[in-house]
Amino acid sequence: MTRRASFARTVLASLGLARSLGAQAHGVVMDSVHRRPLAAATVVATPGAGVTDTTFHAVLTDARGRFGFEGLRAGRYLLTVEHPWIDSTGIGVPPVTVDVPPSGEVTAALGIPSTATLRRVFCPAAVRDSTLGVMLGVVRGISGNPLPGARVVFSWSDFDVDPRSAVARTKQLTSSAVADSVGVYRACGLPAARTLLVQAQADSVTQSGVLEERIAEAGLLVRDFHVVAGGARAELGQHAVAGTVRSVAGQPVAGAQVRLFGTTRAATTNDAGEFRLAGLAGGTQAIEVVALGYYPYRTRVEVGEATPALAVRLERAAVVLDSMRIIAKRQRTPLAQSYREFDERRAAGRAAQFLTEEDIERRHPFETSDLFKLMPSVKVVGFGHDAKIAATRGKTTIGNPNIPNQECPLDVFIDGVRVQAEDINTLPPEALHGVEVYTVAAAPAKYRVGACGALFLWTK
Repeated sequence: MTRRASFARTVLASLGLARSLGAQAHGVVMDSVHRRPLAAATVVATPGAGVTDTTFHAVLTDARGRFGFEGLRAGRYLLTVEHPWIDSTGIGVPPVTVDVPPSGEVTAALGIPSTATLRRVFCPAAVRDSTLGVMLGVVRGISGNPLPGARVVFSWSDFDVDPRSAVARTKQLTSSAVADSVGVYRACGLPAARTLLVQAQADSVTQSGVLEERIAEAGLLVRDFHVVAGGARAELGQHAVAGTVRSVAGQPVAGAQVRLFGTTRAATTNDAGEFRLAGLAGGTQAIEVVALGYYPYRTRVEVGEATPALAVRLERAAVVLDSMRIIAKRQRTPLAQSYREFDERRAAGRAAQFLTEEDIERRHPFETSDLFKLMPSVKVVGFGHDAKIAATRGKTTIGNPNIPNQECPLDVFIDGVRVQAEDINTLPPEALHGVEVYTVAAAPAKYRVGACGALFLWTK
């Protein structure tokens, strides 16, 4: 007995297929993108010309991607595969032709095209440049129907370096892809291994939430979206997401903020780590969980009538001590001298927007970027660790083609030292002594400030 025949009999036995009259066909379906068997796929055997077989032959693959047919007639059959994941690629699994003998067995292997094949088909430029990635999937309505013509918008940060000053300046880039007649979108040339903000938009009100995605170094990411009216506006929704937040060790995390990513809608966990975030629109949304001393956690959630409970596990980032309030008179130490110029400019009435420790405490910000959400002439662009402060108001949702891109990030200085614009949330609000916001014309002369103005953060 050959090794192939021995393997075939072993697979057949494990599938529990009894010997019966007629020929048999079996095999496996592989997900070549993720390099694993494709479970719960439907394999259909269609008789070819000259084969008299009126029986509809269809089976599901098991957890190991295996399938098996029995009772086939002798002759040629065409094996095809159906699966929601395959629909997302838009090209399907190439059919396989098998010649079934009058008796005995025949094996077949079917597989989703590999990452390299998909990249070559959808984005020839990505084949030449490994830093480019491809993202594809299906945009559907809340009922599951594909939405032809829906737009998927991508936004990410990049930077340019001024050759004269060697100063790096960030810039916001956007791209979009339009779903075809069966709701499949394919985006070519996105940056791989970088943080992307992604939103599906059927129209101005029918949208998904804004999600954070990252294309792995392999260069391909498949993501489906469900969109509903008001999907990006939490206050329009009637749904809720509930669950628990625990540490990796299994301890409840009390006081964690659970919020709809990119919005102010939030809930706080109780002493048992439980939360309920209500008033959400349906569709694909992003939930962010933040707790003091833990790394932030973000996840996709399909919000609907019966959204499964979330079980969030947070990884500890640092040892956290119980909070305490220390009241003392500040001395003129070298540390206090570091923000003396803030106090002097504020006392002199310079043309700037100032925030003192009292102002900061009164606003109760969750993170430093929250301080600027209601400040005139500036806006917050991005979320969390990607947030930065821009000089003028810009787009209301990412990639909206009806609103010009007017974002102009401020230069950021922490204790007088220039840092990246996205570094503002590396400092918690309670660590700040003061904040200054300047236009380029009014900025202190000792600092080299770009065309958008400057933001100064002074620590305690």
